[in-house]
Amino acid sequence: MSYLDQIILPVTDNKGKPFPKKDFIEVRKTLLNKFNGLTVFLHKSIKTCKPF
Repeated sequence: MSYLDQIILPVTDNKGKPFPKKDFIEVRKTLLNKFNGLTVFLHKSIKTCKPF
C-alpha cells in the first residue's frame, strides 16, 4: 500500500523574515537521502486570515 505524506514548510519566520535558501536545500537533501525521492509543488504565498 502506498501513502502520500505532505510536509508544508513556511518560507518566512513569524516576523516576516525569509528563511535562507540553504535551509530548504538541507531539507531537500535529507528527504532525498531518507526516502530516495521527492516531489515538490511550489505555490504562491497565501495570506493568513485572522480569526474573527
